[in-house]
Amino acid sequence: MPASKDQPILYGADFSVYVQAVRLTLTEKGVPHRLVQVDPFQEKGVDEDYLALQPFGRIPAFDNGAIQLYEADAIARYIDAAYSGPLLMPRRSEDRARANQILSILNSYAYPNWVSRLYVEEISNPAEGLATDQEIIDAALPMARTSLREIIRLRQETYGPYLAGENLSLPDFFCAPMYNLLMLSPTGKQLLDEQPDLQDWWQLLQQRETVKELLVA
Repeated sequence: MPASKDQPILYGADFSVYVQAVRLTLTEKGVPHRLVQVDPFQEKGVDEDYLALQPFGRIPAFDNGAIQLYEADAIARYIDAAYSGPLLMPRRSEDRARANQILSILNSYAYPNWVSRLYVEEISNPAEGLATDQEIIDAALPMARTSLREIIRLRQETYGPYLAGENLSLPDFFCAPMYNLLMLSPTGKQLLDEQPDLQDWWQLLQQRETVKELLVA
C-alpha cells in the first residue's frame, strides 16, 4: 500500500528512540500510520531503496505521498504543522524558544550521553556479550548530568507539568524514550536519584496509553 496523507509510512526500528518520538507525535496528533521496519545496525546495512530515501542510512524516514523527509526533528515538526489535532509546540514565542532549546539539548547532549554512551555501555553491550568500557562512562557523566540539570531548570521556568508548559509538546515526546533508557542504566539511575525533579513528569507521561504502548527498551 503506497503512502498517503491519511496514512503515512514511517521507516525505522521500533527500538529507536527517534522512531518512538515520531510515533508518539503521530499518535498524539491522531494520525494513523504504518511502520516499515528498517534496522541500520543489521550486518548487511540498509538497502539501496532506503538510501534513496535517507542517504545517510539513519532512521527514521517519513513518506506521506506529498513529501518525503528524514531527521526526526524535521519529521515531527512537519507532522505538527501539517495535520490537525492538538498543537505540539507552545504558541507564545518565549515558551516556544524554551521548547526549541530543550529539543536541542536532547538531540545534541542528552542522546549522545544518556543513550549512546551510558545505556549502550551498561546495558546494550553486555547483553551482546561485549565488555563495558568504564572510561566511556566516566567521560559521559559530566555532560549527562548537565543535560539532566538543564532540562529540569528549563521545565521549572515554564511553571507547567510538562517540559514546555501546561500542554504536551514535542520535547516530551523526544525526552521520554531517552529518559526510559537512562533509567535502565545503573549510572543513569544514580543520576536520576541525584536529581529527582523529573519523576513527577515521568509518572504523568506513564499514564498515557501511547507512552505505555510505544516505548520499548
